[in-house]
Amino acid sequence: MFLFRNRYDFNYYFLQLMIPELVYTMVITIFLYFIILKINQKLEAIEKRSASKFV
Repeated sequence: MFLFRNRYDFNYYFLQLMIPELVYTMVITIFLYFIILKINQKLEAIEKRSASKFV
């Protein structure tokens, strides 16, 4: 979309579109990472408890 509109001002594109999108992506990724990490830890604990019953 950037080049289709004949805008060649890369600084504008970088500061107004790329940086905010990068920050948004990083924040969402970190947030989702911790949620998935907690889910994984709970599943590992459940799996460890159920494995100890069979031994």
